[in-house]
Formats: sequence, structure tokens, C-alpha cells
Amino acid sequence: MFLRRLPLFALLVMGCTARSESQGCQVDPNAFCADVDTEENAKAAVTGSDVMVVAAGNLSPRDGKDHTYTVRTATPDLVDVLTPTANSSCGTPSVSVKAKKAGTALLEYADAVTGTKATASLTISDPSRITASSFADAELQDTATRDGQRPPAPDLTAITLAQGGHTGVLLRYFDAGGKLLRGVRAATFTKPSELSANPIGGKREVAEIASSSLGTFALDVASGPASLHLDVKVVKPETVASLRLYVQDDRGVKDGQSLGVLARAFDADGGIVYGAPIRMVLSGRAAVSGDLLRYPFRAGAPQRLEVDAASAHAET
Repeated sequence: MFLRRLPLFALLVMGCTARSESQGCQVDPNAFCADVDTEENAKAAVTGSDVMVVAAGNLSPRDGKDHTYTVRTATPDLVDVLTPTANSSCGTPSVSVKAKKAGTALLEYADAVTGTKATASLTISDPSRITASSFADAELQDTATRDGQRPPAPDLTAITLAQGGHTGVLLRYFDAGGKLLRGVRAATFTKPSELSANPIGGKREVAEIASSSLGTFALDVASGPASLHLDVKVVKPETVASLRLYVQDDRGVKDGQSLGVLARAFDADGGIVYGAPIRMVLSGRAAVSGDLLRYPFRAGAPQRLEVDAASAHAET
């Protein structure tokens, strides 16, 4: 199948071309590792969370081969090492830890073969503020679009949700000085039975919100001393009156690189309706559902996208 649709997470498409049958797939390990370093390197974490911590400095060459590392902490009162051994082909292994209480935790990594060591520190803080925004909006917030208009990703205090639909809400934690604190599984949710709010894992704190009941429901999110209140208004799917497409600019994009399209639904008053029954058809292929689509760019092969939700239609 040409593409695969994931309802909340962006699809990562990685491809390479075999130069010959004997050589197989040629991958530049440095290009891959740059993404790993950026995505996983947490230096400040929220108390009570699980977080990935990357060693400071290379322990092994970035040769595309797996190396095994042992990991321990000199501050067991602050963190539990959840994965005491780590494998990495990037030379800078990452490890998952549980941030138990505020303080500066120290980790030591050692190459299991050479004994070469590196360290990492993690500052753990209690959050003083929690914010919520649309996960799909945030995915394309820092990405150039064809018309230069990026999707707004405001902090949310209220959500309009289509009945029977679901939406991903990105939670962010900040300390008293406004510093972003990384980590997942740090939140607790208080809500009525008509509403569901479930963490969906990954490297960022994302909760999937859904309901099959019409009405307005209160959702309270808490982490340590910080809290956030969200009003979730559930409306009929037919409330959708229009669609707006945010299409990632393909100028300068390499063949096979992943591109994104965000379809945002609006009611008659211009308010966003999250979790709308959006249906996308790319160049006549099988329809996929959801508001965020990732697909591989193909140079010289223009794509036509048609999007429908209730009575609304958009295309590009």
C-alpha cells in the first residue's frame, strides 16, 4: 500500500535505495542519529515522569552497528533506571528513567566491551504550570506550508469535540521559571464517565480525548502541584461546516521524504471541531480517516488530495 495512516502519531517514512543486490540498503548513520539526539535528549524533567536521557558525548563510533552499554545512577533517591542496559548504533545511548523527586540526578554510561564511560545529568522539578494544545496542530507548527499559513496551536482551555470522534491533546509542563520539563506518564485525569482521557505513550505527553455522549464535560489534569481545567463540549458530527487544509511545502524536499497534511474542521461560527469524521483520499487511493496525514514525497508525481467531513469538502 502506498501509505499508512496512523490516527495520532506522524508516520515516519525512512527509505533508501539499494546500489546493488550485494550492497543492500545504504544508510547514513549520522543523518539518522541527528534525529535521535534531537528527539530524545532531555535535560529537564517533570517529577513523577518517565523520561529518556541521552549520554553526553559519544561512547562509540557512529558506524551503524549496535553497541551495548550498561547504565547506573549515583543518585538512586532521585531516579530509577528503568533500562539498565542500552543498545545504540549512534554512539550516544539513551536510557529510560523514572524521575522520582526534585533534584539533579546523575547517570553513568559504560560501553560493555571497551569500558569507555560518559555521564549525563537530569534536573528534575515539580511543575508549576500545565498547558494543553492540539497534538496535530503542534506537529506542523514549525513546518513551512505551501501558502505560508501555519496551523494555530493555541493553549486550550476548552475543546469542541465531534461525537464518536477522538483527538490528541499535547500536554506540556513548565517549572516556576518557565522552563519546559520533559517526561511522560506524569499526569492524572479527573473526569466523568461520559468522557475518556487516555495517555497514548511516545516521547511526549499526549492524551487521547473521546466521547460518545453529547454535552459539556469537565476534564481536570494534575501533575504534582500543577493543574489544568478543560471544558470538553461534545457536538454532533454534522456541526462541521467547513474544512481548511494545511499542506507542507514540498520545495527542497528529497524524494521519499515524509510530508504532512493537516485537515482542520470548523463549525458555522468558525470554531474548531476536533475529532471530526474527516476522510482523505490521496490520488484515488483507498480513503483514510483522521485529521493528520503523512505520505512519502515522490518527485515528478503530483498528488491530488480530496478531503470530506460531514457536508464540507476541500481539495488540493
